[in-house]
Amino acid sequence: MMTGRRQRIQGGRMSSVRRGPWRILATSPSGSWEIEEAAVRAAGDAAEFVAAPCRDEAELIAAAREADAIYAGNEPYTRRILEGLGRVKVISRPAVGFDQVDIAAATELGIVVTHVPDYCTDEVSDHALALLLALHRRIPWLDSAIKAGRWEQGPVYGGDRPASFHAGEVPGPPRQLREQTLGIVGFGRIGRRVAEKARGFGLRLLAHDPYVPADAGDPYGVTLTGLDGLLAEADLVTIHCLLNAGTHGLIGAAQL
Repeated sequence: MMTGRRQRIQGGRMSSVRRGPWRILATSPSGSWEIEEAAVRAAGDAAEFVAAPCRDEAELIAAAREADAIYAGNEPYTRRILEGLGRVKVISRPAVGFDQVDIAAATELGIVVTHVPDYCTDEVSDHALALLLALHRRIPWLDSAIKAGRWEQGPVYGGDRPASFHAGEVPGPPRQLREQTLGIVGFGRIGRRVAEKARGFGLRLLAHDPYVPADAGDPYGVTLTGLDGLLAEADLVTIHCLLNAGTHGLIGAAQL
């Protein structure tokens, strides 16, 4: 006898229609879900929020058995897992990337997959520029040298430290950053924000993205070009594209 719900077939898997509030499951073992939980609670009795950290396939399938929607962490959603999710109708990735989810399988099974295209645009672009500056100014190596007590090497090279001297490395950076060429692979939200910020350092800017029009870089002072041309001209390269079948292996030995 069925109580409170009825069974149906959805996309090749057994599902059921819930009578009562939607159950929204957050699965990440390390995520903080206060904002999401507050948003769900604001909907009143229409939905309930459940956090159940899932560390393997069995835990995920078990936790999702009664769920209607999932806030997904970084765990993989393979076809095998998707087929075992029962009533789940939506998987939401609270980030830009969604390569953890087998989209083809989800489509076949009638599961909608969502993501957040503008997630952490400033944070990621800030971090890209931080890494660029750290590498160009040799900060990781200099930090290591100072901690190893190698600052005293200066006098060995002629008494007073030359202007170009940096701890543990002689000479310092061979070129100033200004007027070097930065190549941006992937010219979406993050790539464009990187361009906006990089202009302040006086960098010449190139970008490659086959999915944007040729004039997309004009407002940012960026020249769109092919990947081979970008790699041939760029002094520095930063990559900001989704991982999918079209970008997997985009930068390999030949490109380096």
